[in-house]
Amino acid sequence: MTYHMLSAWLQEVWRDFRFAVRLLKKERGFTLVAATVLGLGIGVNNTQFILVNAICIRGLPIDKPDRVLFFSARDARDQELSLSFREFDAIRSSTRGFTGFAAFANAPLAVGDEGRAPDRALGTYLSAGAFRLLGAVPMLGRDFEPADDRPGAQPVAILASSLWRSRYSSDPSIVGRAIRINGTPSIVAGVMADGFRFPSNTEVWQPLALMPGIMTERRTARALSVFGRMADGAAIVDVRGQLAALTTRLSHDYPETNQTLRLAAIPINDRYNGRPTDSVWLAFMTVGVVVVLIACANVANLLLMRSLRRAHEMAIRASLGASRPQLVRQLIVESAALAALGGLLGLAFSLLGVRIIARAIPANTLPYWITFSMDGRAFAVLCAVCLGTVFVFGLAPAMHVSRTDVSHVMKEGGRSGITGARARRWTTAFLTVEFALTMMLLATLALGVRLTRAAERADLVVNPSNLVTTSIALPADKYRSPERRMDFYRQLDERLAAIATVSSTAVTTALPLSGASARQLEIEGRPANAGDALPTVWTLTVSTGYFDALELRLRRGRAFTDRDGAPGREAAIVNQRFADMHFPNDDPLAHRIRLKEAAASGSPAPWLAIVGVSPTVRQRGLPDPDPVVYLPLRAVPPLSAVIVARSPSRPSAIAPALRETVRSIDPDLPLYRIMSMEQALNDSQWNGRVSNMIITGIAFVALCLAAIGLYAVTAHTVVQRTQEIGIRIALGAERRHVVQIVLRRALAQLALGITAGVGCTLAWERLFSANAPLVGQRMSDPMNLAAVSAVLTGVALVACLSPVWRATRVDPVVALRYE
Repeated sequence: MTYHMLSAWLQEVWRDFRFAVRLLKKERGFTLVAATVLGLGIGVNNTQFILVNAICIRGLPIDKPDRVLFFSARDARDQELSLSFREFDAIRSSTRGFTGFAAFANAPLAVGDEGRAPDRALGTYLSAGAFRLLGAVPMLGRDFEPADDRPGAQPVAILASSLWRSRYSSDPSIVGRAIRINGTPSIVAGVMADGFRFPSNTEVWQPLALMPGIMTERRTARALSVFGRMADGAAIVDVRGQLAALTTRLSHDYPETNQTLRLAAIPINDRYNGRPTDSVWLAFMTVGVVVVLIACANVANLLLMRSLRRAHEMAIRASLGASRPQLVRQLIVESAALAALGGLLGLAFSLLGVRIIARAIPANTLPYWITFSMDGRAFAVLCAVCLGTVFVFGLAPAMHVSRTDVSHVMKEGGRSGITGARARRWTTAFLTVEFALTMMLLATLALGVRLTRAAERADLVVNPSNLVTTSIALPADKYRSPERRMDFYRQLDERLAAIATVSSTAVTTALPLSGASARQLEIEGRPANAGDALPTVWTLTVSTGYFDALELRLRRGRAFTDRDGAPGREAAIVNQRFADMHFPNDDPLAHRIRLKEAAASGSPAPWLAIVGVSPTVRQRGLPDPDPVVYLPLRAVPPLSAVIVARSPSRPSAIAPALRETVRSIDPDLPLYRIMSMEQALNDSQWNGRVSNMIITGIAFVALCLAAIGLYAVTAHTVVQRTQEIGIRIALGAERRHVVQIVLRRALAQLALGITAGVGCTLAWERLFSANAPLVGQRMSDPMNLAAVSAVLTGVALVACLSPVWRATRVDPVVALRYE
C-alpha cells in the first residue's frame, strides 16, 4: 500500500467517523441506551481488573521483585511455617547465588516520649541491609548499619512517614532524638519515604537483634520470615536444588525438629499476592468477561434492529456506487464510535465502583501496596476491551448488511420481508446467548452469595450489646515470664472490676470471627494410625470471666476457675461443634485431650481434662464453624490480648477509664482499637461484606442487561408486527390473544436461553470445580437453578410489560396504514 493510498483510506475513515458521530447525535435515544449497556459491561470488567491488578498483578513496590525470593518451611501437610533463627542462619550460609538475605518478624510496639502517653504502633524487627535488598532508602536520616544489628548495640529505630507525621508533626529534627519503644530509649535513625511500610503496614522498624529471644538456641522458635535477592544469572531452579540438599542435611542433623519439614522458596509477589492464574482469580475475571459478552450481545441486537430501519438507506447508498466493503466499514466505524463512548462511561462506572468498594474496607486492613487505582496497565486493558467489543457486537450487523440483496430491499421499500427474517434469526441467536450467559452468571453468583451469607450467619450466640473491646500488647522483653504476664492480667481484672460502670470483664486472645490458633489434636485412648495426620482444632486463651462477660451459658460442665491451668489442674473447654465431631455418642467431660503445635518437638504437652462444653461460637468467617478448644488464661498467659468489658457506656466515654487503669499498672502500655463489640464484629466481616457487595452489583448489572435485551427485542417485534396485530384486532381478536402472541415468542426465547444456560452452568461448574472444589456446594443444585430461572422469568415478564401494553393499545385503522 502506497502512501497516497493509505492517506486516501484514512480520509475515508475520517469521513465515516464524522458521519457516525452525526448519526449517533441524531439518534440520541438509541445512542444513550447502547452506550449505557456497553458502559455497564465494560465498567464491571474494568472494576474487576482494577481489583485483580491491585491485589495480585501490580505486586510489591520494590526494586525488581521477580529477583526476590521468600523462604519458608513446609510441613507434612504442605502448610507454610515460619523459620527459626538457626534455619535462617543455615540458609544464608549455605545458599549461593544471592546478593543478600534478610529476616523479619512483626510485633506490636509501644511508642512513647517523656511526658506523653504512648501510642501503639505496628512494628517490624528486621535485618540490617533489608531495605537495601528491597531498593528502599530513608528520606530522612540513615539506614540500619551492621553495627546496629548486633547484641548489646544502642537501640535504634526507623519511623514510617505516617507515624512521623501523625505523632511528630513532620518534625525533621526527630532524627537523632531518643524516643521510648516498649519503655526502652531508642535513637531515631531515619524516616522512610512516603508509602513504604514493608512488609504490610509497619509504622516503626528496629534491628532484628533487638527482638526478644531472637538468639535462642531453640530451633522450634519459628517466628521469622526470610527473603533474599538473587544475583544476576541465578535461577530459582538452582536455588530449590540447594534448598533440597539443605533440607536433607537439617533433617539428618536435627531429626526432632526438621524431619518432617522441607525448605521452600517462591517469588515474594507469589507469597503475598498469589498469581493471576490462580483458579479463584481466573473465575473472577471470567465473570467480568461474561458480563461484557452479555452487553455485546445486547448491543449487537440493538444494531441489528437498527439496521432493519436503515436497510433502505444502505440500499440507496449501494445503488449510488458504494461498495459492500465501504458499507461494512461504515458500520464498523459506527460501532467503534459507540464502543469509545461506552468505554468512557465504563471508565466512569468502574472508578465509582472502585471508590465504593474501597470505602467499605476498614482502614489499615489491606497491605500498603494494595491501592485501587487506574494505572497504565488498567487503562491498556480498558482500551483492549473497548476495541474487542467493536468486533464482537459490530461484526454481526455488518455481515448482515453485506449479505443484503439491494434490489430486493429497493422493491420492498424498506419493509422487512426476507431481510427481516434473517435479522430475526440473528436476534434470536443473540438473545439466547445473552440469556444463557446470564443464567450461568447468576447461578455462579448465587452460589457465592450462599457461601458468604453462610459465613456471616448470626450463630455467634453472643450478646454484643453493651460490650466494649480494646486490645493490648505486652512487651516481650519486659514480660518474658508467664508469671509476670499472669500478675499483670490479675491486677488488670481487679482494677477493671473497680470501675463503677463496668459489670463484668474478660481477657481473650481473639474475639468471635477474629480467628484462632491452629493446633493438632490427640484424644486419650484413641491413638492415631501410623501415617495418619492428626485432626486440626482451633484454640484461644480466655480468662475465668469470659463466658459470663459474653453471656454464654455452657451446655455442659463448668467454666474455668482461678486454679485451672496450674500444674496438675490442666483443663480445657470445648465448643459444641468439637463435641459433635469427636464425641457424637459419648460424654466429652469423661475424656482428656492433648494439643500439639505443628512441627513442635521436645517434651509432649500435658493432657487436658475437658471440664465444659460451650455453645458453638464462630471464630473464623467460614461457612462451617470450626471445632474450638478454650484454654485457661493461667495455662498460657499471652503477650497480646483483647480486653472485653460489659458496660452501658459508649466506647468513647469509657475509654479514658480503661486507659487510666492500664497506665496505673504499666505507664508504657497503650490501649488500641477501643470500640464496641458490634463494630469489632462488623470489621471482622468486611471481606464477606465486600464480596456480597461485588456479587450483588454484578448480578444487578446482568439482570438489567437481560431485561434491556428482552425489552428491545420484544418492543421491536411489536413494531414489526403492527400491521398483523391491527388486522387481527380488526377481525375480532381479543386483547388477551394479542398478549399471548407477544409473550409467546418472548417466553420461548427465554426458555431456549434458560435451557442453554443450564448446559453452560454444568460445563462451567465442571471446569471450576476441577480447580477449586467446593465441598457440599454446587452451582447446578436444582434449587439454585430453579431460583435463578424464577428470577430470570420474573425479570423477563417485567421487561415485556411495556411492549405488551403497547400491543394491546394498537388502533386497527392506524395499524393498517403502518409501513
